[in-house]
Amino acid sequence: MLASADDWLTARKLRNRMVHEYVRDAAELAEALNEGHAMVPLLLAFAAKVAAYCEQRGLPTG
Repeated sequence: MLASADDWLTARKLRNRMVHEYVRDAAELAEALNEGHAMVPLLLAFAAKVAAYCEQRGLPTG
């Protein structure tokens, strides 16, 4: 379901950094937010594939 496991791990590391660390440097925060925004297509594609998988098997998606 994932195009790249490496991209997924990168997204997870970014998520952990943004959630568990208080970023004081505005430039670093802006960079992290831009990186997060760049990950949106990866997350949307994954969610669509999971939903399609569930739908094909008659599983609830909501």
